Amino acid sequence: PIKYVAVSPANHWLAVGDNAGKVQLHDLTTNKVTHTLAAHNGSVTGLAFALDNATLFTAGNDKQLRAWKVAD
Repeated sequence: PIKYVAVSPANHWLAVGDNAGKVQLHDLTTNKVTHTLAAHNGSVTGLAFALDNATLFTAGNDKQLRAWKVAD
């Protein structure tokens, strides 16, 4: 099941995190999933995009905070 969602400031990206620690990245301009990240061991507990629209931050039950480059 979906646990968290976040939309980038320019409304280009949608990130969806789940209980299994996976994050799907959707390109809202094409309505396609562009990446599935094995982000965390355990549930995703938070998602946020940076103001640059190119960086996604994820947090998980594994007590890790990670930064992902989603666009150039």
